[in-house]
Amino acid sequence: MVVQSWGDDESAPTHAWIRYSLSAGTSLREFQKTYRGLRDLKRAFGRRVLVVPVRLEHHEIELPDFLHMVEPDSGSYEIEAHWRRKRVDGGSHLLFAVESDLAEGGREDSRGLEVLDALESAARFALGAMTVVETRQTFHLELATGVQVPLSPSFRVYGAEEAPRSGPETMAAFLELAAASDRLAPEASGRLSLGMRWANIAFKESDLLSFWTAIEILAGRRGTGVYPVLAEAYALPRSQGQVLAKQLGIAYVYQCRGAVAHDGRAVHVDPRGASFLFAVAHDLARHVADLPPMRYAEKVMAGSRAEGLFWPER
Repeated sequence: MVVQSWGDDESAPTHAWIRYSLSAGTSLREFQKTYRGLRDLKRAFGRRVLVVPVRLEHHEIELPDFLHMVEPDSGSYEIEAHWRRKRVDGGSHLLFAVESDLAEGGREDSRGLEVLDALESAARFALGAMTVVETRQTFHLELATGVQVPLSPSFRVYGAEEAPRSGPETMAAFLELAAASDRLAPEASGRLSLGMRWANIAFKESDLLSFWTAIEILAGRRGTGVYPVLAEAYALPRSQGQVLAKQLGIAYVYQCRGAVAHDGRAVHVDPRGASFLFAVAHDLARHVADLPPMRYAEKVMAGSRAEGLFWPER
């Protein structure tokens, strides 16, 4: 599929980064019908790319069974984990492919893998998590021989906050951002892909510090210096940055970030809070790509307060 899409001319890639991600939980025919517009995407972040709906075969995953052993005399207990294998239906997924070369094989710090993460990040936000469980496989593929160099697969369960939200508008926004990323100067394109990669990592782990890293990379500023850039991303004067940060709740999130980084306190991130920070990152991503504002974070936060979505443990 990848070889056919990219052709066999002399400039065709010799290798590709491949990832199966974003399971839809629907039949392949319905999946292909819904997401057929993705086939129009040919390039992003300076690389040839491919995003197509596919069907994965059955595979096995390992799940832990936890055994709680209580000590009668003291009342304390220990937890022992036993692993069991479960065969699951592969289901309908999106296949992401990014052109690569031999030198990038198996390297988690490669530019190709960064682009793969950024592309998945853009699709994840536009289309939602799409189902209650996502199965992900990532590997570096030699196109001529089919030899694979796998990375460790991961599995992630999502809550109701990340239900499918795809439609013509979200699909168009994803394609618009991906296409714009390919027109940027190398410095801006690199900042965009790196920031979106960190946003993707942060969302999977619900990690506050990783989210803030993504936000700072995309804004090109540190700390409260993010606020004026976010105002620009919302088509507001930079002087309105502090007011906007308080209205959205990003100023409170920055305080929580300090509780983690400086005080060593854990901060609980509600699923909707993770969606909010993911939206902030994508508001900034559109700004880096010089695209009109969509005010994603404002829409996600509507009717909520940041204090109810992030709280430091005492």
